[in-house]
Amino acid sequence: MRLLARVITRQLGNDAEEFRHKLGGEKNVKVAIIGAGISGIAAARAAINKGVAFDMYESAAHIGGIWHFDEAPDRTSVYYNLFCNTTKQMMSYSDFPFEDDIPDMPYHTQIDRYLNDYVDRHSIRDHIRFEDPVTTLRKVNNRWELSSQGHQATYDAVLVANGHHSARSIPKVEGEFSGPVLHSQSYKGPAPQFKGKRVLIVGLGNTAADIGADLAGVASRVEVSIRRTPFLMRKYTEAGVPYEHAVIRDREPAESIACDISGLDFPPSPIPVPSPGDEMAVYPTFADRFVEQVSRGNIKMRGPLARFDGPTVHFNNGDRADYDVIVFSTGYKVDFPFLPEGAIDVDNRIGWRRLYKNIVPPSDPTLFFIGLVQPVGAMPPTSEVQSTWSIAALTGEFSLPSHEEMEAEIDARVLRGLEKGSQKRAVEELNQIHYMT
Repeated sequence: MRLLARVITRQLGNDAEEFRHKLGGEKNVKVAIIGAGISGIAAARAAINKGVAFDMYESAAHIGGIWHFDEAPDRTSVYYNLFCNTTKQMMSYSDFPFEDDIPDMPYHTQIDRYLNDYVDRHSIRDHIRFEDPVTTLRKVNNRWELSSQGHQATYDAVLVANGHHSARSIPKVEGEFSGPVLHSQSYKGPAPQFKGKRVLIVGLGNTAADIGADLAGVASRVEVSIRRTPFLMRKYTEAGVPYEHAVIRDREPAESIACDISGLDFPPSPIPVPSPGDEMAVYPTFADRFVEQVSRGNIKMRGPLARFDGPTVHFNNGDRADYDVIVFSTGYKVDFPFLPEGAIDVDNRIGWRRLYKNIVPPSDPTLFFIGLVQPVGAMPPTSEVQSTWSIAALTGEFSLPSHEEMEAEIDARVLRGLEKGSQKRAVEELNQIHYMT
């Protein structure tokens, strides 16, 4: 907790007059927190720490967001056999470590229980309106009018923490496939529907790697279509040290380390490793089980899709093959349907939201986004810092830079990403430790 306090102190300033003026000089503000997952919980804790009144809106009947297993195919959640890709030390909030008997890489039910214990420890649950999704937000007389499915209220500020894993992203492909077409959001485990089937998985992130490894022992054939060479990593070094510890301490991009170690440590495999200089092209994927199955010949790699023709999939290199099921593991679109149009500017060069410190739009210092990043590390401490920073701004502990200064900081970050050729990824991705310090 002392480390977090030092981090926040370095991030803040001493002159609070400008922002106090924007909020009418009142420290006693009331905020709405949207979402009761990892980021929303961090926001609630930060509000409690500063005595800020808040209401919390959650569309589900539970806390935990995607870490609560949900069989509903239209709700994003962990799948049955998911283990965390980051260690319990990295996944914990600063004031609440995991218990000693929890393994380094916790099972999803252990994460879910941890989050529930944290919520109860800090009396957050009483603030949550469950099964009450926010439908609209609009700014009236410098305050936010919020409407949910069962409630209306007015707030001085809003902390949006409902994540970015709900609106499926499925690329358009010419033609029509005759079999079932799923998105990985619907995948909850190696169900009977995959038994003996020819399955094509499109994409290769952490989820796709897990699905491929799961189905290699169930489906008659598993193949994976990728657009470019992936970065694949093991969770541990040969010495038993989690790779993430080396990644977050290194001042070089995480992918440069992943490129080196994946080339050295993986068994012989048909999966090529990225070439030097291409380190920022793709996000690293932890894929121990997946690589093992590829090496055994149980998973075949394919190139990008070209078109569908009934059960036949044509690839852009001229190859084709027949399949029974296609699973798109192609991520999600960032979507905030309750926000008014124009609430966030989008940079057309990268297709990403322009947010100062990845948190606040320069045009509105009363709207904050918690957890709208892709940390190289873990989300809980990252959201914790973002939340503490946001609440400190709202209570007048420091003043935000001018609109022009915030825009300039965003431009500089975007240009750095464009120079590396990574575009959107460089803007949304951040190294947890470097970001916090």
